[in-house]
Amino acid sequence: METEKAVRHDLITTINYFHDPGDGSAPMPVYVGKDQVTNKRPMLPVTTTVTDVTSDQGSFTLDRNGFQYLKHVSELATSNGAEAFADQEKMQRELFFRVRGVVEGCASAFTGASRVFAFDHRVRRGPSDWHDNVRHRGPLHRAHVDQSYAGAEMVLREKVTDADEVWGLMQRKWGIVNVG
Repeated sequence: METEKAVRHDLITTINYFHDPGDGSAPMPVYVGKDQVTNKRPMLPVTTTVTDVTSDQGSFTLDRNGFQYLKHVSELATSNGAEAFADQEKMQRELFFRVRGVVEGCASAFTGASRVFAFDHRVRRGPSDWHDNVRHRGPLHRAHVDQSYAGAEMVLREKVTDADEVWGLMQRKWGIVNVG
């Protein structure tokens, strides 16, 4: 019996990148506050092809590509639908527990982590011009990373309040992993 080959669904789209003026000046800072985000950096739209990797997911590794696909079906999402993601307390109590378990379960094989701490989540279903109302965050319309090196260290210091423990953790390899 012949196996059907998966059909790729590549997508041609526009991605907005930071427009570097080329004069060596530092980019305009992004301010992230409790109730507001200010990001007025100029953007440059670039037409590009986003490659569908659905049939190749197993070929990506954290070490080689900086990301890796793991398959996991969340009982929380399948049993409660979208409502499960609307209740902030339930997210922190149930989903964080489950995500931590998934990451801990693969940590030794993929990252070597001895400790996992789930600390934040984003549900992007608000308006696209959400910067003045961060409680209802919508999609972002620019290429970005979720954490800078300094931002990751800030999160570590905020979540692990014992200064000696933070110092000890920073002497070893540590990082922030996004789960989506």
